[in-house]
Amino acid sequence: MTHIILTPQQIALLMKCHFSSPGAEADAETSNITERALLDNGLIEPDNYGTNRYFIPTEKGRVHIENLCQTPLPVQKWTVP
Repeated sequence: MTHIILTPQQIALLMKCHFSSPGAEADAETSNITERALLDNGLIEPDNYGTNRYFIPTEKGRVHIENLCQTPLPVQKWTVP
């Protein structure tokens, strides 16, 4: 199994696709490299809505976002050096 590590920009686009309605519109801030990486890894898919190009998360993308949202924040532990 290959592990995929997403960049912050890729995570931001995937979250935008997940939480936007009807989907995330491709814009100037989104690079083609980011879109292509998410498409190639099966995390988003095109959703042609009107004349604009939109992306929606695939089932794999939705599950990934759900897992990210359930990850607890790190807790700092104080120790005596």
